Amino acid sequence: MCWVGLSEYSIGTVFLRTVKSNGVEYVQLAHNEWVDGKSRTKVVHGFGRKDRLDQEALKRLIGSISRFLDPGDAAIRAAGPGSGDAF
Repeated sequence: MCWVGLSEYSIGTVFLRTVKSNGVEYVQLAHNEWVDGKSRTKVVHGFGRKDRLDQEALKRLIGSISRFLDPGDAAIRAAGPGSGDAF
């Protein structure tokens, strides 16, 4: 959970996922929540069709999120698996 105006952030496990619907892939930002003792995936934001992603907007988002990471962690995540590959 991320509260605006507070200095503490608890983001938990947030991830990008792709889902298919009628043969079209969509990209979503999601996280898991515990509901009635079971883990449920909650979509935070839908980025739209995978084949029409605005990669520059995604790079800006990553830069914004990276402000909350230690500099070393941000660099590791930026160069992580699949670095340079589009989904």
